[in-house]
Amino acid sequence: MKLKVQKTLLSDLVADTCANFKKEADDKHIHFEVINNASDSTVWIDRARMDTILWNLLSNAFKFTPAGKHIRVIIADKPGFVTLAVQDEGIGIAPEKRSVLFERFSSNNELNNNGITGTGIGMNLTKELVDLHHGFIEVDSEVGKGTTMTVLLHTGKDHFDNEVEFIADDISSALMSPTSDFESKMQQLEREQESRYTLLIVDDSQDMRQFMSGIFSKDYAVIQAADGEEAKQIVRTKPIDLVITDLMMPKVDGLELTQFIKTNPELDSIPVILLTAKTAIESRLEALQIGADDYVTKPFEPEYLRARVRNIIQQREQLEHSYRQRLMRLETQKGDDSIPGDAFLAKLLAIMDKQMDNNTLTVDELVEEMGMGRTVFFNKLKTLMGMSPVEFIREMRIKRAAQLLEDPRYNITEVTYMVGMNDSRYFAKCFKNTYGVTPSEYRKAVLEEK
Repeated sequence: MKLKVQKTLLSDLVADTCANFKKEADDKHIHFEVINNASDSTVWIDRARMDTILWNLLSNAFKFTPAGKHIRVIIADKPGFVTLAVQDEGIGIAPEKRSVLFERFSSNNELNNNGITGTGIGMNLTKELVDLHHGFIEVDSEVGKGTTMTVLLHTGKDHFDNEVEFIADDISSALMSPTSDFESKMQQLEREQESRYTLLIVDDSQDMRQFMSGIFSKDYAVIQAADGEEAKQIVRTKPIDLVITDLMMPKVDGLELTQFIKTNPELDSIPVILLTAKTAIESRLEALQIGADDYVTKPFEPEYLRARVRNIIQQREQLEHSYRQRLMRLETQKGDDSIPGDAFLAKLLAIMDKQMDNNTLTVDELVEEMGMGRTVFFNKLKTLMGMSPVEFIREMRIKRAAQLLEDPRYNITEVTYMVGMNDSRYFAKCFKNTYGVTPSEYRKAVLEEK
């Protein structure tokens, strides 16, 4: 490997990488914090390789740290170095086993005897990448109390030889935007994650889940499940945009999970990609017959899987656009049960049509008439339409108002009440936000066109 090094604010790179673990920390009830004690965290590094180093260290920390404990990432100064430490309160490593910690294929349960399996490739790769940077990695661990992995990086760039490629001496890229408030940087990245599509990765191998998270975490919010049983609970309670699941798993396998999702009217709009080492056409046919949206065989190229996910997400966006177009036309036909979400939308439009002039209609009443759980309804509507129930009700009222404004029999005040909006100012504001003109301007333009 040839490093491509550039001047970098290590604190910003750490914030970007750590933001990907915030959700896992919340899900596992682990106290996760980043502490920047360095007066200047500027170093010359290969950003992609350093991201891999920190990712591997954090993956191990989360793997072996129980709920209720702490994980800290600490940046600090040391003469001639900037140090990056990952400190956990996990199970620790016995002294006699530390000598094989960085050896390839020394599995995690060999090191810890705790029953958690792993390939042992990650720590070997981490050591090699640190060596390429001419840095050092130190291990301090006590069984039952935790482990601290510390990477020491030289300041300056004189330690590199001609084998390294230097990239422009600046720190002006968007990734490395300066920030004086480290916590604000983390919060900003978390907000960005919340607005992204959410993938659920299901695999009984912790290493595989972490590998897959590494593939997608830059572009999507990622949730992990260790088997199909856990995944079933997650899709019932959280808004999931796409599921990637292994085929062979204990308890509930990938086929059973797919069938659970695709035969459940409340979940059937969630796309599922099955991953398997089985290449037989029978396995592929079985997966597609029970409703899997795609079937990818192992081993696979990460970029290929990314492309498959992008394609499915784009298809869902087109479907969402189609549903929104139907909303604009306020179509209330029965709906096609063979199309995921179609019958749901038709029923929802029919209820809103009946309740249009009800100015006291609440989300809870709408959920009750749909005969669904509140969380499931919210998730289904968000998946299909990309909007919340409150946004949906408002949008429906405004679309119907536009129809009524085209009828000269009704004045604007009458239309306002007919769509269940008693405040004429609020109605005019919502209407202009949707159509870009006031209700009176809209009516005038429509009547002139006629």
